[in-house]
Amino acid sequence: MVTIALSYPSQGANPLKTDVFADLTTWADVRWLDPQIDHPDLVNERIDLYHMARQQPASLRDLGRACRAGIPTINPYEGVVLLADRFACTRQLAEIGIRVPESQYGRATEIELEPPVIVKSRYEIGSGDHEILRFDDDPDFTGQQFVQKYVPHTREIKLHCAGEAVRAVAIDPTHDRCRECAVTPQLRSVAERIRQLMGMELFEVDLVGDDALFVVDVNPAISLRGVVDGKAVYETLLSQPLRDRSVEGSLTHASS
Repeated sequence: MVTIALSYPSQGANPLKTDVFADLTTWADVRWLDPQIDHPDLVNERIDLYHMARQQPASLRDLGRACRAGIPTINPYEGVVLLADRFACTRQLAEIGIRVPESQYGRATEIELEPPVIVKSRYEIGSGDHEILRFDDDPDFTGQQFVQKYVPHTREIKLHCAGEAVRAVAIDPTHDRCRECAVTPQLRSVAERIRQLMGMELFEVDLVGDDALFVVDVNPAISLRGVVDGKAVYETLLSQPLRDRSVEGSLTHASS
């Protein structure tokens, strides 16, 4: 039986993910890890897959430990660290031709973008890093922050990317509704370029705009809200490679 180390709360989390992870226990030994606690002993155990399903400072450190020890992971440590740095990530996306809003990093008095703007922390690692502020006049905040030009929009799209599978969901924030929509060639191109740039297998992309869509955020996890076959998509990404190698009897600890 293969062993999967899973960094995710065992209770009170995304029901779809909880169902997926519970099903893993029918064919794998699943070790649940609290994402808010470091597990330095991880490298001393026989683990066939480490999956950081909830990003916190401690689980990110565990991902680094796993990668350095040659334990297979879904996403590479370097890619997740780059995504966690909103400023560096945005610059990299712009360099490969992906449409992103203008952005700056600095103190309020140093920002030259014309309002309205969106203000976020530069680093998105823990649950306290998700606050987003909009300023319709000159921004007023303490310390250094990541500032994006606000994109007026009538459309919000979230891409859920899991290996080769890409699903798109249109979001209606006014009524808190979402529905799956077609993955256009343009959306698929965005997903593939991010996947190649970051080396990621599992990630979410937030886009806003009208005819032209701008990437405003990329996360190394997926919620799968609104995805009709979300559970199957996630299960395939997590289980198929391990099942195949387990059946062949040739499971090896390959470096990420």
